[in-house]
Amino acid sequence: MNSMTVEASRELLERIRERLIKLGELMDFGPELFQLLNNTKPVESPEVVRLKREVAQLRQHKNDYMEAAEETSRALRAQVAELEALIKANNT
Repeated sequence: MNSMTVEASRELLERIRERLIKLGELMDFGPELFQLLNNTKPVESPEVVRLKREVAQLRQHKNDYMEAAEETSRALRAQVAELEALIKANNT
């Protein structure tokens, strides 16, 4: 690379850095920019991997719980409708 190309690259990187900071995507020139430019992700520690897995399990548990609650709600509404129909039939 000649010095002109190096200077142009530095200027471009500085503009990118300033723009990312302005957009709130980057706090400072650091590993985030390298990862962004190289389309890579940081290596996650085993603890981070474990915590992400735990969060996924908790989300699934919440989803299962919500699904069961919705089924219970539907069953109870159906029971209310049956009782209302029974009351209406007895009042006529």
